[in-house]
Amino acid sequence: MKKLLFFSILLVLSSGCINQEEPELTPPEFVWMKTMPVGCLENSWEMAWVSKNGMNFSAYPMEREFEIITEYYSPKGITLLEISNETLVESRCEACSCPRGDVIWIKIPYSNKSVALSEGFLEAEPEFHCDSIEDCLVVSTCCECEMGGRRYAINKNFKKEWDDHLTCGQVPCVKFANQHVSCNATLACRYNECRMEPN
Repeated sequence: MKKLLFFSILLVLSSGCINQEEPELTPPEFVWMKTMPVGCLENSWEMAWVSKNGMNFSAYPMEREFEIITEYYSPKGITLLEISNETLVESRCEACSCPRGDVIWIKIPYSNKSVALSEGFLEAEPEFHCDSIEDCLVVSTCCECEMGGRRYAINKNFKKEWDDHLTCGQVPCVKFANQHVSCNATLACRYNECRMEPN
C-alpha cells in the first residue's frame, strides 16, 4: 500500500513537470527588414513625395531617399534606427512594376515589426535568419567549389533540410575551380541574414 502511494505521488509530480510551461523567449530589441523597390517612382514613399510636390516626378531627389523614407514611415509608427541599401543586379525590366534592382534594409525596434509587415517589408526567411554569426553555417551544392559547385550561407538549424533538398548523383562533379563569388567569400550575419560576403 505504501509503495502504491509512493509511485502515485511520483506520477503526479512527474506529470506536473511535463506539463510545466516553458518560459517565453525574450524578443530581440530590433529587427532588420527589407523591401525591393519598383521602378517609375511607384513606391509608396516616392508617390507621397511627388504628391506633395506638385506631381513633379523629375524633381524627386534620389540622393535624399533615405531621409524621405524615414519621414514617410515615422507617422505610421515605424521608427527607423538605421537604413541601408544594396544593389542586386542592374534591372533589365523597364515595366514600372519590375524591381529596380536593389534592396532597401531598415533596422527598426522589434515592437514595430507588425506595422512594417503590413507596409510590405519582409524579414529574412527562417532558413537564412541569424542574430549572430554563430547561427550561420556554410553549405555547398552537391559539388564543392573546386569541383564546379558553389557555396551558400544558411541557418545552422536547417542543415538537415538543406541536405534533404539536394539531389546529388544526377550530375557528375567536374574538376574545375568555379569562379562564383561565393567560392571566395566569408560567412557573415548581416541584416539578420546569413550570407556569403565577398572577400
